[in-house]
Amino acid sequence: MASPVKTLCILRHPAFTPPAEPTCLGQTDVELKSALPAAWEKITAVAKDFQPQIILASDLKRCRIPAEHTAKFLELPLEILTEWREIAFGEWDGLPWSTIEQKWPETMTAWMKDFVNTRPPGGESMKIFHTRIGTALDHALSRPEDKILIITHSGVMRSIFCRIAEAPLQKAFSVEFAFCGLLKMENSSFGLRILL
Repeated sequence: MASPVKTLCILRHPAFTPPAEPTCLGQTDVELKSALPAAWEKITAVAKDFQPQIILASDLKRCRIPAEHTAKFLELPLEILTEWREIAFGEWDGLPWSTIEQKWPETMTAWMKDFVNTRPPGGESMKIFHTRIGTALDHALSRPEDKILIITHSGVMRSIFCRIAEAPLQKAFSVEFAFCGLLKMENSSFGLRILL
C-alpha cells in the first residue's frame, strides 16, 4: 500500500549545446554540453540530500544521461519513460523559428495567439501536453515509493506547477526553471502542495 504522504523532487536537466540560431526545441534529442562537472555535482548533491527510492526520467538524452549517472553513482533503481518527455512540436521540432514562420505563417500566428489550444502540425497543444503530463504525474503518485526523483524538462515542470497552483495554462511560460532547477512537491491527505 502506498504511503499517505509522498514527496516528489522534480529536476530540470542540465544545459545542452544551443543551436546556432533560435530554434524550436521540444522532443529534439539535443546533446548535453561537454563540460558538465558542476551539473553532475549539483544533481548528485540534490539526490543525496533528498534520498529518493527511485529515479524516473525522460528518455531524451539531456535527461536520460544525468539520470543514468546519478542512479549508478547512488546505486538507485531507474526507470526511463517517454511520458516524461518535453512537449511535442511535431513538424516544427528542431527547426529555426524563422523557418517555421516562413513555412507555416498562419499556424504560427494562431499558435502565438493561443498556444493552449493550437497544435503545431503533428504536435501537441499545451492543453494536450498538460493532459499527458497530468497522467504521468498520477502514475508517479500511485507508485509504492514514498520519495521519487524525476529528471525531466522545463515544460513538464511548468505544466505540473500550473496543476498544483491551479493556474491557467496561459500563464505557464511566466514560470521559469533554470537548468538543474527544482520543483519539490508533496502529496498527502491535504492534496498536492509545493514545498519551498
